[in-house]
This record gives sequence, C-alpha cells and structure tokens, in this order.
Amino acid sequence: MTIAQSTAQAPSHGVKARRHALLACGAAMALAAVWLHWRYGQGWSHRSAHAWGSDDAYITYRYAVNLLQGWGPVFNPGEAVEGYSNPLYLIVVTALMAAVGPEQVYAASVALNALAFAATLPMLGRLAGRVAPDKPMLQAIAPLFGALFP
Repeated sequence: MTIAQSTAQAPSHGVKARRHALLACGAAMALAAVWLHWRYGQGWSHRSAHAWGSDDAYITYRYAVNLLQGWGPVFNPGEAVEGYSNPLYLIVVTALMAAVGPEQVYAASVALNALAFAATLPMLGRLAGRVAPDKPMLQAIAPLFGALFP
C-alpha cells in the first residue's frame, strides 16, 4: 500500500471532528435521559410501578448475607434452594456487601449499577459505528435510545 492509498482511505480531520462532536452530543443526551429517568421514572415510588429497588435485588441481598455469614448461597439457612437468577451478580453483591456492610449495600449497588449502565452507553455508539460506519448520526442516537429504553 502506498502513502497516497493510505491517505485516501483515512477519514479527514473534518469527518473525525464531526464524529467526535456527534458522539459528545449523544453522550450529553444520554446523560440527560438517565437523569430524567431517575428524576421522573423509577426514582420515585409514587410516580412509578417500581418503588426503590425490585424484589430480585432484595432476594440477591438475602443470599449475599447468608453467603457472608457462612451458610452458603441459600435464602434460608438449612434449605438448599437456588432462588437467585444472577450468580455473577450475587458474587459481586457479596463482595460489595463485605466491603461496605449490609446497611449500605443498597446505595452501593445502585451506584455500581449506574456506573455499569453508563459504561454501556458509549459502547452502543461504538457498536453503531461499526454496524453502520456511513451513518454518524446513528452513533449519536444509539446511546440516547439505550438510555431511554434500558
């Protein structure tokens, strides 16, 4: 490959700047959507069908408490029933509970979940760029849709 060929294939500075601006715009819209969802969505029990957290989370917390106390991954000590649907998350929550304590695990797990969710939004933009590289607006819109419809 010659230098002329590689230069012809590389996107110009203007295209890169536009792409970065679109990604920044998409990230800002996604953050605004996350805030709106928290403020007017599941963050308020009287405005949502969900209160603070779901029963699946509290089931996982109960398993984590018993695991930390040496009973193993059980809901009730002495009853070997697997009632959790998220073994990897159970391990993460158990480690989190060991670090912050059972009283603070809800706030810590919400923060961890929010960080994990926020980390997926730029990935959606990058994935959209790989799927449709000729449509830069899709790179900006994909994180927004990911934030609005989790």
